[in-house]
Amino acid sequence: YDIFTDDNAKRWFKLANGYYQRGLIDPASFTDNRDQYYAKIAQGRVLGMFIQGWQFMGEPEQTLWTAGKDERTYAPLAVTFDESIKPHYRDRSLPNLQRGYGITVKCPEEKAIRIIQFMDKMLEEENQKVLYWGFEGDDYLIDTDGSKTGTKGAAYRTQAMRDQQKDPNYLEKQFAMLWREEAPKLDGKLPSGYSRSMDDLPWEYELSQKQVDIDLWDAYGVSSYAEFVDPNPPQNAGWYPMWQCNPSAENGGLEGEAAKAMTGFEDVQRKYLPQMIMGKPEDFDKTWDEYSKLLTPLTAVYNKFMQQQLDHRVEVFGGEQ
Repeated sequence: YDIFTDDNAKRWFKLANGYYQRGLIDPASFTDNRDQYYAKIAQGRVLGMFIQGWQFMGEPEQTLWTAGKDERTYAPLAVTFDESIKPHYRDRSLPNLQRGYGITVKCPEEKAIRIIQFMDKMLEEENQKVLYWGFEGDDYLIDTDGSKTGTKGAAYRTQAMRDQQKDPNYLEKQFAMLWREEAPKLDGKLPSGYSRSMDDLPWEYELSQKQVDIDLWDAYGVSSYAEFVDPNPPQNAGWYPMWQCNPSAENGGLEGEAAKAMTGFEDVQRKYLPQMIMGKPEDFDKTWDEYSKLLTPLTAVYNKFMQQQLDHRVEVFGGEQ
């Protein structure tokens, strides 16, 4: 079974061809680099796209909030081919393995130990608060009498402070953003019972919502975008997610072959997908056949490696829950 060339893939790209003919797909989608694409999002010029939230909900969308273009920000839609298909866009929290910090392979043991000790130190609550809450007085205040939050001693933000948290320029000056986004972090509740992110405190979450979002939720009878996509997503399978298993050419063997194959089919996709989507409808099947013929031997190697990884993960972590 090959998801790259199966009937669903063909159906998807044939639909995309139809959308392009109707003028719904920007031709620059195939020529813009990442910065150009993000600039369009930041200007509010992109109506919709098929990428994950973490790819654009940082600076590009924050720029829209800062500019007061609330109506140009985004909401997720669980789109399917037809109503017979149950969407599965939302998953549950999961451990993020194999982040590849490079401290265990080619780093001297003494340095690796010191780096790990530093990471452990940064996971202490006091340091997590500095990284994700900021500094008292600058980024939050303490509700000494409980009049702001209903809880004495609770942390809260003023509206000006909330606005700061959506300003890319302020975040860049005030926080170690690269470390905050990439380094290991606590998730959920801190040892004190507070949430790691101030945005998740009940009183902050309620006050931080934009009216445009609240109006949309009310119209659909939900209270968050997570609920909007799926109020109760199924349990993750033990082996999930397979994107943690991307092959590395450095490791050689089947994994190295899979990494080479992945580079190969990405080259094929860059050449043929624009042709399929922007070409004449009557040429679609011919282009698809050429694409499939070139892709199949490459994805066969890649899928063999991924199946090996899947079998291992099922053995170690379990299968369906």
